[in-house]
Amino acid sequence: LESYDLIMKLRSDLFFHKPFRSSKLTHTPQGCFQMNSDHSFYADTKTFLKVLDGFYDDIYNKYYDRGAKYFPINWHNMKETIKNVFDNYKMSPVRNLSRYRQHRRDITMNLHFLVYPKAIYNKSITILLKNIRNLQGEPDLSHGFSNRDRGCIPFSAEKYFFLNVVNKAPICPNKLPAIGIQGNHRDRQRVNRTIPCSPKMISCARKKKGFS
Repeated sequence: LESYDLIMKLRSDLFFHKPFRSSKLTHTPQGCFQMNSDHSFYADTKTFLKVLDGFYDDIYNKYYDRGAKYFPINWHNMKETIKNVFDNYKMSPVRNLSRYRQHRRDITMNLHFLVYPKAIYNKSITILLKNIRNLQGEPDLSHGFSNRDRGCIPFSAEKYFFLNVVNKAPICPNKLPAIGIQGNHRDRQRVNRTIPCSPKMISCARKKKGFS
């Protein structure tokens, strides 16, 4: 894998509302992980491998069946992530969201799942983002934690994937023309014909001299 300059992971039922062009990947920022929840994500090879190294072991040894527990957050990366995703980037509108079985436009859903210090948390995403932006240093943990009942199942993939990523790298917007997964088989077949890989493809990578 180290011979590639970019690694990408996609759900095989991901719906592309426009054709997937490799030009979308020409300005991938180094050191930044570009993700749309856990539906699709990519990064330069060094960052991708750093972020996902050990994650599957952590699922069982660290996160599994601990949904109400607060895990430390890299607040520097979190603030950079909010700046990248919400402050410095404007998404293009997508019509007819009803055709998606699930859709994710950014990391809003992931943010809703985390357990936070009470000094930071608010049910309003607007206030939560403001509290994180205004944080200086580390938050006060002495008053306990909030949001302990969200994503509180044996393993919430979107919750802990996001936590794992943001603790290892800042997140940048995912530029792929895909914001969710399609529900019926006919549409999935049509979608798979729009991407330059096998319909059974779950990951692809770009070599230094173009796609393999």
